[in-house]
Amino acid sequence: MKKQTKPAAHSGLKDFLYNTNDVLVTAVILIAALIIIGWRVNVIMAYPKHLTSGNVKTATEVKKDAQKSSASAESSAEKESAAKAENKDKDEDNNVVKAEYKDGRLTKTITIHIMSGSLNSAMSQLKAFGVYETYHEFKVYCHQSGRKASSLKAGPHTLKKGWTKAKIARALTN
Repeated sequence: MKKQTKPAAHSGLKDFLYNTNDVLVTAVILIAALIIIGWRVNVIMAYPKHLTSGNVKTATEVKKDAQKSSASAESSAEKESAAKAENKDKDEDNNVVKAEYKDGRLTKTITIHIMSGSLNSAMSQLKAFGVYETYHEFKVYCHQSGRKASSLKAGPHTLKKGWTKAKIARALTN
């Protein structure tokens, strides 16, 4: 008869590892995959915040901007009325031809001279010539033309009969 021997203590651990090896490797791979996916999802979700980080305003900032614009609108209205009075005098003295539109197009060719200086003074001139009624209107047509309103060119400009306000915006800006 053969004598039975007891297995060594370390062989129990060895058998356990041998039997559960596949399960442990799979669990490690799944955990690593979940960590990587979670990390990338956080990066992807943060991307829109990164795009708008400079463009988003809080309600307080919006109120402050509205207060500033209303205060500047009041001072602009005063400046505008003074500029209109000045331009009216100039119109009477120089017989300035004003822009007239029919069906959104100029009815006659006119030449205007934009003085260099601030955008506000240039807009006052454009209003005086009747080309645009407001800065906002000019800005909208510039945007439609793919131009920036702030890139208004100083100097003489000939605006031809049949031009639209969008084409005029392209001609007046860089």
